[in-house]
Amino acid sequence: MSWRGEDAPVSDTSLMEPAPPKAPEQQETVRRMLSCGPTMVGLSGTGLTLALAMSWVALSPSLLPRTWWATAGSVGLSMTLGYLVGTLLQRLWVRLSRALRIVVTIDPRWGRRLRIAWIGLLVVGTLNSWIANYRRQVGLERLVGVPAAPLLTEALGLVIGVLIFVLLLCTGLLIAALWRWTTRHLSRLLTDWIAPILATALIVGAAFAVAQGVIIRPVVESVYSAAAETNRLPWQNRSQPSESTRSGSPSSFEAWDTLGAQGQAVVADGPRAAEISGLTGAPAMDPIRVYAGLVPGRGMDATAEAVVQELDRTHAWDRQYLLVATGVGGGWVDEWTLESIEYMTHGDCAAASMQYSYLSSGAAFILDRSSPTEAGRALWSAVRARWNQLPVDHRPKLLASGESLGSYGGQAAFADPQDLLDQVTGAVWVGTPSFTPLWRQFTDSRRQGSPEVAPVIDNGKHVRFITSPDELNHDYFGGTYVPWTDPKIVYLQHASDPVVWWSVDLIWHEPDWMREGVGRDVVSSVRWIPWVSFWQIGFDVPAAINAPPGHGHQYTSQVVPVWNAVLGHPVNDAEVVQIQTAIQHDEKRR
Repeated sequence: MSWRGEDAPVSDTSLMEPAPPKAPEQQETVRRMLSCGPTMVGLSGTGLTLALAMSWVALSPSLLPRTWWATAGSVGLSMTLGYLVGTLLQRLWVRLSRALRIVVTIDPRWGRRLRIAWIGLLVVGTLNSWIANYRRQVGLERLVGVPAAPLLTEALGLVIGVLIFVLLLCTGLLIAALWRWTTRHLSRLLTDWIAPILATALIVGAAFAVAQGVIIRPVVESVYSAAAETNRLPWQNRSQPSESTRSGSPSSFEAWDTLGAQGQAVVADGPRAAEISGLTGAPAMDPIRVYAGLVPGRGMDATAEAVVQELDRTHAWDRQYLLVATGVGGGWVDEWTLESIEYMTHGDCAAASMQYSYLSSGAAFILDRSSPTEAGRALWSAVRARWNQLPVDHRPKLLASGESLGSYGGQAAFADPQDLLDQVTGAVWVGTPSFTPLWRQFTDSRRQGSPEVAPVIDNGKHVRFITSPDELNHDYFGGTYVPWTDPKIVYLQHASDPVVWWSVDLIWHEPDWMREGVGRDVVSSVRWIPWVSFWQIGFDVPAAINAPPGHGHQYTSQVVPVWNAVLGHPVNDAEVVQIQTAIQHDEKRR
């Protein structure tokens, strides 16, 4: 940085107002000391130094080993923030030193030596940070079973991250130059204090309009169009069911081609009576599965009513259990949940769900969080209203379930924890995002000393949060619960699942789960860092689905013993394993 004087060259005319002239040697000495090292024309030395330090931080471990693109994104965005903060601090220091008339002098020979030493320190620190953090990635691989990126791939991500930073930096410098130009011209027409405000408003408005028209709208439209096309694609290995107990069958009110790809999978898959009997050795019924797709011109309430009509048609109210399952994105419903209940009840059950979007789970997670809650409320309200019309002694036991956004949407049907307990016989919520209001209410009311990853609610009387099925009968630390009575509610969530733990407030707020450092599959070196943790956990989300069962966002076989506990242990441990094997075989066959 430098001051502007009559006999001194200008290196950054945007930093300060004119100051009294100084000797060139003094100007250079002060400039170098204040800029923490060498600078390029128009760039902040302090900003570049802090940007480099933020690259070290960006490589620190998170919940899962990073891919190259996650490394690139985290490094680029973190370095950008580092540069902005460093530049701001440098400008504040220059202004303060001028106001206080602080002058720093140093012998030029020592100045050069200090600069060289400082650069050497940064180089050594950078190499040490990169190597140490790569070793942590390898250690994380051993903990969660997700392969870490090879060293060269990780290095590629780092290089691309630096390029992202350079691109964002150049964009910022261009905008700053445009702002100065606009302000200078407006100041000829307006007062000095109005001109910069108006210039800021004009540039922000123009940037938003360009981003909206050139980037955001086309991308969103493309995502929706691709999702709608995917929804129409027929399955190669699934066919229309013939049983009247399935929506989409010839006797159904819901035509096969209106169910969407995921809805067709729901009604086509799953065991029939013969398969259930073959596994259990006992008589069985054909399970009922009803589903309504997203039909143009039919709203959420009408779609939910279509589901109820299917329940009436199939005589689902005569079954022992009725599961209301809120789907994810384009209509996906967890097959492990459906089949677990069907095997354990010998088919004496019905499952109801509906489609509320064409978007995939990941796209809906970002673009549409209103549809899941609207659908969850509509479906549960419609089913419950019809259920209330039945004789008290002729009502199926109501169960609720959902995974990820399905859990978020399904829980929206209940105003508060007591409302959930009043309306269900049992529920299993899997991988619930932490921004879910009901989840937050339960978690905030946890027993003091219990961790956020596995809170203890009312000593486990009705609600139990678990990170693995081993914790169904005791808390995370092995403490005993009171006897478990109906209704039984389970929240299954992994400490390493970024879908659960990612939230916007990670930018500025340290969550309890990070501060507590609890989680059997989370490395102890995970720390909350403002801004950085938001991007690290966010970039972990896409990789979470590729984790092995028991880690990340992979729950699969774990839901089988959970449902067995919620239903009152209708099968023994050996039969649980048999059911897990059967469902896994069905998955491979599909």
